[in-house]
Amino acid sequence: MITLYSFGPGFGLPDPSPFVTKAEVLLKMAELPYRSDTTGFKKAPKGKLPYIDDGGEIISDSTFIDGTWRGNTTSISIVDFWPSNAPLPGPSRR
Repeated sequence: MITLYSFGPGFGLPDPSPFVTKAEVLLKMAELPYRSDTTGFKKAPKGKLPYIDDGGEIISDSTFIDGTWRGNTTSISIVDFWPSNAPLPGPSRR
């Protein structure tokens, strides 16, 4: 199971960090089982949150966490949030 290391609730939000929120939303969109842990700050690889532990593979930084869904790790390699042929969001510019 994936463990997401985060700050935890604060300021009326599930997590005050937009980067933790991004990582958590990606996990939820992928419908992958995960648990949150708020005790990992001192062990954070870059001294920052979020980071995930995916079966012993530690991935830090929400950008790299997002990138792992593109085929680099075991649990989350089946999810492609940004397929190369997807249209860009927003109004079309002609």
